[in-house]
Amino acid sequence: MSGWIVSIILLGCLVALHLFWQNRCRSIVLGKAEATGREAGLAKAVGMAGMFANMPEGVLVTDADGRIEFANQAFCRLFELQENPSGKTVMEAIRIHQAIDLIERLKVESSIEQEEFMLPDLEQRFLQANGVAIREKDGVHRGTILMFHDLTRMKRLENLRQEFV
Repeated sequence: MSGWIVSIILLGCLVALHLFWQNRCRSIVLGKAEATGREAGLAKAVGMAGMFANMPEGVLVTDADGRIEFANQAFCRLFELQENPSGKTVMEAIRIHQAIDLIERLKVESSIEQEEFMLPDLEQRFLQANGVAIREKDGVHRGTILMFHDLTRMKRLENLRQEFV
């Protein structure tokens, strides 16, 4: 009789050990899958940043609070910034009210917005900014992406053409 009791206890211990290792293996696999998902998300973000970094247009990405998350080198050249403006507000970084107004409009608009403005410097440089809001599936505003095109050369050629007509 005591042999049966020992066998049942031993069988119970083996089942418990099996369940423990099965749970442990499942958590290891899930941890690896989660880590792979994070790595894929990071790789995707790095790929997007790499794509934006090599664009000739100025690209600015802000968060929901209007703080700069990313600005490519072309953006820094357009606005003659000496350091990376990440973490600053747009007003702190470039002090262009039209860009701030565009970002504010994008918080409520879901379409692509466009704004043309002249930079307040001695050279009279003209820029066009196109912006789109970043939204979650449920419509919550997460930030904006702005792309700045330098229209100065085109505007000067347009003025020359008008002078000859």
